[in-house]
Parts: sequence; structure tokens; C-alpha cells
Amino acid sequence: MKVLKFGGSSVAHAENIRKVVEIIDTSCGSDRAIVVVSACGKTTNQLLELPDLSLSKAEEALTLISSVIERHTSYARDLLSHEKQRAYDEVLKSADTALRKIVNGISLLEEATPRAKDYIASIGEQLSSHLLTHALQEAGHTAAQQDARSFIIALPPYENGVVQRQKSYSLIQDAFSEASGFASGIRVVPGFIAATPEGHTITLGRGGSDYTAALIGAALSASCIEIWTDVDGLMTADPNRVPRAFCQQEVTYEEAMELSHFGARVIYPPTIQPAIEAAIPIYIKNTFNPTWPGSRIHHSVSDARTVTGISSISEVALIRIQGSGMVGVTGISGRVFGALAQEGVSAILITQASSEHTICFAVLPAHADAAVNVLKREFEFELYRRHIDEPIVEHSLSIVSVVGEHMRNRTGIAARTFTALSANGVNVVAIAQGSSERNISAVIPQQGEEKALRALHEEFFFPERRFINVFLCGTGLIGTALLKQIAAHTDALAQEHHHDIRIIGVSNSRSMYMDETGIGIDAISSTLERNGTPADFDEFLRYMAQSTVPNK
Repeated sequence: MKVLKFGGSSVAHAENIRKVVEIIDTSCGSDRAIVVVSACGKTTNQLLELPDLSLSKAEEALTLISSVIERHTSYARDLLSHEKQRAYDEVLKSADTALRKIVNGISLLEEATPRAKDYIASIGEQLSSHLLTHALQEAGHTAAQQDARSFIIALPPYENGVVQRQKSYSLIQDAFSEASGFASGIRVVPGFIAATPEGHTITLGRGGSDYTAALIGAALSASCIEIWTDVDGLMTADPNRVPRAFCQQEVTYEEAMELSHFGARVIYPPTIQPAIEAAIPIYIKNTFNPTWPGSRIHHSVSDARTVTGISSISEVALIRIQGSGMVGVTGISGRVFGALAQEGVSAILITQASSEHTICFAVLPAHADAAVNVLKREFEFELYRRHIDEPIVEHSLSIVSVVGEHMRNRTGIAARTFTALSANGVNVVAIAQGSSERNISAVIPQQGEEKALRALHEEFFFPERRFINVFLCGTGLIGTALLKQIAAHTDALAQEHHHDIRIIGVSNSRSMYMDETGIGIDAISSTLERNGTPADFDEFLRYMAQSTVPNK
């Protein structure tokens, strides 16, 4: 039996839902299957606006509810017969009534509790799971919707519930046993949502639908878990920021966990642990390119590549606590991170000088003030006696990470990482490497993040052929002669030196043109004439300085 999970983009429109039904037909055939589904694209974001609107703009909140219901109604019209539409209309009416009651209650009480927010957020998955169930029935499948709140139990905090796994596993096994009537067909489960032991609705954090699928798969010892999304698999880097990124066909559980923690949004980090424990492979596949094999996440990989991926967290704050009173004093680190834990602040990255004079750690910017305040309370006496300095906060930083299972015991990986960053003018503020050696992370200025990602990707995935990105000012006799020389030596440069010179910006006295993917040497004159903008040397220099391409 398989467990398939479809993300919000996969069910964002009626046409997409038809694709999902086709994929289920092909992937599952007549076998039993469990399908976990997220809310239809952007629905959750809209629902999460409702609590604040309810407090200040109740009429706008009601209008937003109508918009959500109307959109799902239109999907049903496109997908379902009149009979199925009537059945789904009852689901929509129930959701509409419930949302309006909650909005009214928040408006009257002038308070939106975390419990109310979680119930509001859960509506999206309830609507999408019923809609997909009817669409599958329309296509001839024996399908039924099964509410995750009846078998996944989680404790608060709301908005990020902590699943009671053993209790949930037992309930899942009962819910999907043959004795319960699940001998064949498909069960559609809303992801992201669970119930507290008291029966209140709670959510599992953004991306929690992946976790729902992993919990069900692990409890039932499924043959595999398929995560269907809108990319071809786990990429070597974010393709929106690194144009040459490509899909890795095999990734270990540990590599996937590292990459997902440091910004790779294809899979929700808690998803990995249940799959590891049950030794169930996870496949990342593309709803819009279903024949592509995607990425397989499992215990080991067959190739001996050194680095698997380059990832990043785009915005962090770095907090530094230092002082002579920390040197040789036991328990300082315990006090620092114990205080942060009590305040609910998570440290993303930690590094400490061997002198014990300094500890620094990265947090999300929204948590920086809380972290500083709790440290001041914890070390009030040491601050008063000047044994420890005031905590220092640096903002506008990012973390870039190089991840790979086979980085262990390989010399030179750190040297290549920091040489590539240095060669491209990226300053390193802090460094961290775990004892597993699967991850080297660097804290850098935020404005250098994209350049760093591209430089590291070139270094580790295309070392045999490096682009040299050229800006050319002047296309007269000398400029044209240079272009001819570059064209004449292209093959020799590539074969003998593994360099590929690429013109990415060109200007003459009349016009200029920039294209980071490269401008054909033979077409530079015609490109300037046809596509160029009026020459502005200051603007050309500004673009050159701000461009994030490496080796320029």
C-alpha cells in the first residue's frame, strides 16, 4: 500500500485536480491507497488573514469567507456532476457557517485565541479533501474521506502541535484496518490537522501535510510515501536563484533532513523521522511532470558524489554573548540555551570560540528581541559585575549551507567552500560544522546570499567548466577585436582551461543591454540595436556591482 501526498499547488485549480486523479489512477491502479491532501493553493494564507480581519474589519472578513467558498464552488462546477455538486455544497455550507460564527465570536470578544486560529486554518484541508474525494468517485474509484482528527493526536502549542506518535500509530492502524472496512479503494485524508486529547482541532505547522503522510505511512508500514509537489524533486539548489540547479535522483534521509532544515522547502523537516524509523522510502515527484522519476530519499545512495545540495536561510539575526567571566566557567552554555528554550526561542546555528570567551547563535529575526531580553534576565548579575558584556545583535544576515553525506572524511571541502566565497567577495561572519561533517554552514551578509549560492553551486557541481562572466563597455574597434578573440578561442579555453567566457552585459555610447544567461557574441550589435535601452554608464556600473552572478 502506498501513501501519496499532494501539496497546495497540485490542487490549486480544477484542472490540477484532474491531473491528481490521473496520477492516482496510474500510481495506484486497483491497489489500496491513502491520499493526503493540502488545502487548495493559497487558501490557507487567506484563512490565516481572518483572525486579524475579524478584530478590526469584520465585514472584510466575511467577504473573504465568501471568496474562499465561491472559489471552491467553481472548482466543483468544473469537476463534478450535479449530484456530486449537491453533496459538496453541503460541505461548503457547513464550512461557511462555522467560519462566520468564529469571525463573529472573535469580533465580539475582541480576541483571537490560538485554538480559534487553528480551527480556521483547518478548513482549507477539510474542503480540499472532500473535493478530491468526490472527484475520485466521479472517476470511478471507491473513495471516502477520512478525517485526520480521528486518528492523529497532538498536544499544544497550537499552530505547531506535538504529535503523540505511539497513540496516533495505534489509532491509525485501527482506522485503516480491513476490520474497519478498508479492504480496498482509496481513503482521502486532510493533511496538516490533528486533534488534542480533548478533541479540539490543532495544526501541525506549515508544511504539516507531509508530516501527516509520514505518520500514516510509518504506522501502516507502507511500501513508500510519495510527496507530489510542483518541482521535479530535491534540487541541488533553489532553481529560482541558481539557474543551473538540477534534480538529485537519490538522497539519504540525513541529507534531506539537513537540506530541509536549511531552507529547501520541498519537504517539511519532521517528515523524515517517521520514515527513517520505519525504513520507508520517500519519493519527491512533480504533479506537472509525472513521468519524471523525481528524487528517492532512503538510507544510502549509490553514487560517490561529495556534495548533495546547497541551501540557505534568507534572513537571520546573529546574537553574540561574550566576556572574560565566561572563560573556564562551567554551565554558561547550559544557561544560555536553557533560557532560550524557556522563552520558546530556537537557535538555528551555534558556534563557540575555543577560548570560551564568546558564544554566538543565529535566530529568526522575529525572535531576536525576545532572545536578548531573556539573556539579560538570565545573566543579570554577571552583566552588573561586568563579567559578561551586553548581548550584541547583528541583523540582515543569511545562512548558506553545503550538505553532503560523502563530505565526511573528505579533505578540502571547507577550503573549497570558503575559497569560493572569498573569491566572489562574500564576507563570512560566522562558521559552523557538525561532528557528522555532513554540513558546513556560514553566516554571511544577506545581500551576498544569492551570489554565494551560485558560487558554491558552480564550485561543487560544475568544477570542470567555470563561467567567467564579462561586462563589456565599448563595441568599437577595440571592443569588437576583443569579441573576435574570445570567439576564436572559445573551444581552446573550454578544453584546455575549462573556462567558458560569457558576455552578460554590454554598452556603447548609445545603448546598453544586460542578460545574466549570456549574450551571443555574434549577435551583440543587433541585440543592442533591437533590445538595448539608452546608455547610462552609472546605471551600467550599478547593475555590474549588484549582479549576483559569480566570477564576474
